[in-house]
Formats: sequence, structure tokens, C-alpha cells
Amino acid sequence: MGISAKKKERTEGEVDLGVAICAEFPAKCKSSAEVEFVLAWDMPIVKFGAGRRQYRRRYARFFPDASKRVEQMCSRALMSRIEWERKIDAWQQRILSDDSLPDWYKSALFNESYFLTDGGTCWFEYDDEWRSTERQMSNESAKYFKEFGRFAYLEAWEYYMLNTYDVHFYSSFALLENWPLIELAIQLDFADQVLSSCDRKSVNINESTRTAVKRLGRLPHDLGNPMDEPWLHLNAYALSDTCEWKDLNLKFVLTCYRDYEKIVKIYFNDDNEMKGCLLRRFYDLSSGIIADAKAWDVDGDDLIENAGQPDQTYDVWSMHGSSAYCGGLWLCALECVRRMALTLGEVVDAQKFANKLNNARKAYERKLWNGKYFDFDEHSTDHKSIMADQLCGFWFMCITDGKVDDVIITRQQICASLKTIFEYNVEKFANGQLGPVNAMMPSGVVDSTGIQSEEVWGGVAYALASFHLLVEENESAFKTAEGWYRSCWERYGLQYQSPEAINESSYYRAIGYMRPLAIWAMQSALDALRNKRQ
Repeated sequence: MGISAKKKERTEGEVDLGVAICAEFPAKCKSSAEVEFVLAWDMPIVKFGAGRRQYRRRYARFFPDASKRVEQMCSRALMSRIEWERKIDAWQQRILSDDSLPDWYKSALFNESYFLTDGGTCWFEYDDEWRSTERQMSNESAKYFKEFGRFAYLEAWEYYMLNTYDVHFYSSFALLENWPLIELAIQLDFADQVLSSCDRKSVNINESTRTAVKRLGRLPHDLGNPMDEPWLHLNAYALSDTCEWKDLNLKFVLTCYRDYEKIVKIYFNDDNEMKGCLLRRFYDLSSGIIADAKAWDVDGDDLIENAGQPDQTYDVWSMHGSSAYCGGLWLCALECVRRMALTLGEVVDAQKFANKLNNARKAYERKLWNGKYFDFDEHSTDHKSIMADQLCGFWFMCITDGKVDDVIITRQQICASLKTIFEYNVEKFANGQLGPVNAMMPSGVVDSTGIQSEEVWGGVAYALASFHLLVEENESAFKTAEGWYRSCWERYGLQYQSPEAINESSYYRAIGYMRPLAIWAMQSALDALRNKRQ
């Protein structure tokens, strides 16, 4: 017996719309001809779930006449296609023609970039009306958005949060290397949020508590849920109170310094007013964050401590006392704010931060350095665990500087830690074919503290690989990244949907994820070394 589908009733006046196109041309026997077709979508208006605002997509700026927009878009494509292809080829050619790079890496670099357009991406034209409801938006940001637009993308297809900052910290290298002015737009957007607050209460699932959605002086985790009203309702994340996360605000400080050095100084070099204004703003916010974080130093040694709960991006994995991951970010944040102070001529402040950094570094080494790597933390049962992401802050700083030296910790400590992570987390895990597991015990057994300690994270794999490249350990660099890429793109059928995580049992989590865009940090490291040799 068959099951018949119920036919949908047609409302009066409703019609089906179909489009067909054809082209006529003469062709001699045994000859051929090419016909070019262009397909364009014109959907310039966006509304999110709550429907309070109407946004206009950036592309409409270049085609202001709505009645002719599709025609003009198609015409532009037909007239520009050859030039576009030439520029795309030129963009890719320096990598594709480099015989020193493995073929899989060339594939990975460009294919992992899919998420920049397929990640729920929004690029909006500025609207003066925004400032009536976003009172925290600065004049500098408004001016910048008018010129370059406002940009956002999802953390993942399954995680409905725009511009999740702790993850964007890794993936931002894709924008920095290719569209740096868009990266700066995101950084300015978050800079506006630091001094805003929202007293509305939200439930934190992990702690079963109710806390303010956003506290003054703390960075939001994200800019909102597209099913609600992003930018007006921040912090859609509900698992825990991210105002108490130890890494989130420190990542903002590091990114302020990087984006000033890598974007502002280059693209606004002739605009001293803009350059000075942005540096002052970044410094004031960063120094305020450092001052506010004093509350996290519970034993008075100038090194912050974790609170024995998942208070960082590894949000179901607890750290107790000072930790390699958050402690390293803290040291690097102190160095970044010290450098910004010096550039601004704030000599007294710079010395204050230098003193604090010196004390914190001594505590960091005393508490965590064991001669081969930095312990996971001070007080966990598995505190000797080898964390793949233990060098996160130092990685970001060194990629920014384009070199590895003894500025904060020594090059020897960095190389020893990388060697240990590679030997244990990569080679002793899954026959070296899956990338770096997040945590491995010195016994060679995976740290089973929780689900995240047992996973491989693609963004961390690529970040680690880029750090290996920067210390010119190319073989271990490419092997670290290759396991992740081949697993996703060749073994598990996850092409163009790279997940957040995979474990040894081949279970994956959160497909279509932001963090694997960190592969562009590998290219950043390669470019830095190439420039050094020239």
C-alpha cells in the first residue's frame, strides 16, 4: 500500500516561478562554441530572528539602483570574469608553485577557507540608526564601519553565535592574511563592547546560577544569536558566566596589539590622527582589563589563577590554580600592554607592566615548568598532563612578531615544549594520523579528564603547526597539521564542513566550525620566515 502525499492548497494569486535561459549561435560541423551564463542573487535586506532591525548587505553599496541591480551585477560579472580569474590565480599561485610545500597543505589552505563565506557570514553597510540603540559605539568605529562595513560570522553551523571571540582569536589569521581591514572591523566592534554592560540576568547551565549578561569592563563572548537580535542582545552563550573566563579578555589585549602592528600601522601609516587614536583606545581598554584582572591573582604573585572550573574556551574542562594555557596568555597580555605603553610614551606605566611581567614570569616558571614542558596547571589530579594548547599566548605573540626569541619565556623552553607535545600528543596518539590530542599524560595515555581533553581541535592543530614552522621544524609542523586535514577531508567525508573536534573513536562534534581557519597562521609563519631570509 502506498502513502500519498497531501497536495498543498494553492492560495489565490499564487504562482510558481521558473526561469529558463538559452542562447543561439552558429557552429560548424565538428566545432564547438562557448556560451557564458551568469547567475546572481539580489537579497540585500537582512532581518534577524527578533526582527527589530533591518540590515543592508554590503554589496548593495556598489549597485545603488535597486531596479537595475541584478542586471548590473550580471553585467559586472561578465565584463570582469577574466580579470577576477587572473587575480584569483595570482593570489593562489605563490603557494601552488612553491615546491617546498606539500600538496595536501596547498589544498588545505584554500579549502579550509570555505567557512569565510559559508559560515553564516554577514557583511553589512553602515546605518546611522545603529547609534541610537548602540550608545557604546565610538566615533572611530562608526567612521570605520562607514568605510569598510560591519562583518560577522557564526562560530559554527550548530552554534548560533556571531563572532565568538575566543574562537575568532585563532581563526582571525584568515582575515588578517587576506582581508585585514575586515579583521580590524571585528576588533573595533568588540572594543566598543568592553565598557558596556547589561544587567539582565541569564542562566548559566554549568553552575546553575543567574548572573548579569554582560559586566562593565569585560569582553562579551559573542555578539549575539542570529535567531534573536545580534549587537543588541550580546552573549548568547549560556553554558557559563564568560565574564569570569580567564582567557577571553586577555585574547582581546593580544589582538589589540597584533592588529595595531599588522593593520593600523600599515594601512593608516599616513593618517597619524587615526593611528594614534586607535592605539590610545586599544591601550586604555587593555590596561583597564589588566587592572581588573588583578582579582584573579589570589596568591599575590602577579600571576592569575583559574578557579577550579571551566573558566576559559575549554568550557567543560577545569583548571585549578595557575595554568599553562591561561598563565601564558596573561604573560603575553602584560608584554603587549607594556609595548603599547612605550609606543604612547607612557614610560611609568610601561615600567609598571614590566615589573608585573617579571614577577609573573618567575611564578609561572616556578609553578609550572618541569624541564620539558609546562604542567597543565597547579592543583588538578592530572596536573602533569601535557596540554597541546599550553603555548597559546606565546604562539600568538611569536606569530605577530614573526620570530621566536627570549622575550617572555626562552626559545629553549618553547622548542622543548613543542618537541614534547609532538612526541606525545601527536605521535603517541592514533598512530600519529589524527593530529594533536588536547591532553596526553606523561605515561603515554590520553588524559581522560573530560570530553575535551580527549579530542583533537583543528584550530589548535593548525596553530601548533604554525609554531613548529616558526622555529623551522617543518617535518613536525606538517605532520601535526596533516593528520587533522586528511582525517576530515579524506577519511571521514567532512569536506567543507570541518568540525570543532574529533576523537580517536572517530566521533566528531560541531561540523562547519570557525577555528580551523587558523590554518592561515601557518602561512603567516611561512611568510615571516621567507621575509627573514630575503
